[in-house]
Amino acid sequence: MQTIENTIFNFIEKYQVDKKHKIALVGFSGGADSTSLLFALNNVIKNNNLDLKLVAVHLNHNQRGVESDKDEKFCFDMCQNLNIDFYSYKLKSNKKLSELEAREARYSFFKTVSEKYNTMCIFLAHNQNDNVETFFYRTLKGTSPAGLKCILPYRKNDNLEIYRPMLDIKRIHIENYLKLNKINFVNDCTNSQSDFSRNYIRNEMKTHFLHINKNYENAISNLINIINLQEDFLDKTLNEKMKDILTFDSNELILNNKKYNTKEFINLNLALKTKLVSQILQENEIDWNYKKINEICAFIFANSNLKNGKIMSISAELFLFSNSQCFYLYKKKQKNEEFITINDLNQVYEFDGHKISFENLSFLPQNFPKENEDYQVVSFDFVTSPFCIRYRQNGDVIQPFGMTGGKMKLKKYFINKGIFEHNRDKIILLTQNNEILWAKNVGLSNKLKVLKDSKKIYKVVIKKV
Repeated sequence: MQTIENTIFNFIEKYQVDKKHKIALVGFSGGADSTSLLFALNNVIKNNNLDLKLVAVHLNHNQRGVESDKDEKFCFDMCQNLNIDFYSYKLKSNKKLSELEAREARYSFFKTVSEKYNTMCIFLAHNQNDNVETFFYRTLKGTSPAGLKCILPYRKNDNLEIYRPMLDIKRIHIENYLKLNKINFVNDCTNSQSDFSRNYIRNEMKTHFLHINKNYENAISNLINIINLQEDFLDKTLNEKMKDILTFDSNELILNNKKYNTKEFINLNLALKTKLVSQILQENEIDWNYKKINEICAFIFANSNLKNGKIMSISAELFLFSNSQCFYLYKKKQKNEEFITINDLNQVYEFDGHKISFENLSFLPQNFPKENEDYQVVSFDFVTSPFCIRYRQNGDVIQPFGMTGGKMKLKKYFINKGIFEHNRDKIILLTQNNEILWAKNVGLSNKLKVLKDSKKIYKVVIKKV
């Protein structure tokens, strides 16, 4: 068996891939790296009688017109010759994608295909050269030590398990393997264009590195391995502390339901603070560098005595909330002008991933639900349909429960209830015109108060599907 196949076989054994999975996806562009991976994997499975079925997956980025279609056809034909299942998808738009956009498109595609084939396993063909390029790219952009771990041989992305068995193999050895086995592959002409950051490192800077050290790739690869060992030690230390730092909150507004204790974070040494922040950013696919990590640490410290806390923008979509008790990431909800009208209380309605139902009660309940429940018992004696389900709008008012006269602005009501600003746009409201009858998980209007002589008593439920 050839060296590259030995490497892949040992990798499969180390991570017990064939024991954990029955089907494995293989990212297959048709280039030298992915072609050698697919060919070698297929040989390893056959020669060792492994119980693992391969499915080659190809995303046509539609960036090079006819050439992109030719690459897809090449991949299809090769898979037919190898008797390997092939699945492809062509992006509808041909607008030029950035490196980040192309990457996001690929991983979204991988996730879709994994669900189709009911597997969480995918092999990708990153090699030693890719890892070295990533090292320089992140170093020059500015990163933390955690960022210099670069491309990992195994990691989870959501539920997708990503395996990279060729990270210790040089590109020249991959090309030799293809030559030896007389295997054709396609060349992406954009790889020779230096207008992409990684391509510039590959095509322009490589010559300068060779002047200093002809074996610079091995040197950098060894450094990456040392960094990985040190980072693994920090990981272990941090994991021991996480039981005091991390809590899981079922609040759907908190990203990944992860909430972090501010006081425990402040008490960590700087190395572990940096490690934790970089870890949070990494698991949410956010580009990071030391400056950003430093800014986040400083922001958390600055708010460590503030009860109400403050908000910091992390990316276009993600924000960090921090106060004296905790900090967490959340996605800012887009302004939503959509609504549904409730005309018939006998129907079940749907709104933004929630079901809304109304149950007519013939009796007064002994115990009423708390304000933060997903349901409420109300009286419709003094209000009649139609109602509206929506998010907040300008001009909204409410007559808080227990207030017999007058109304207050919804904003003030939320402030009184301790609802942080970034959460207010995400609260589902039962309304009539601009008056709020029920703010889900927050509180009722006094107009829905159930009395002893109430006749139209309903159980109203707004529950996430």
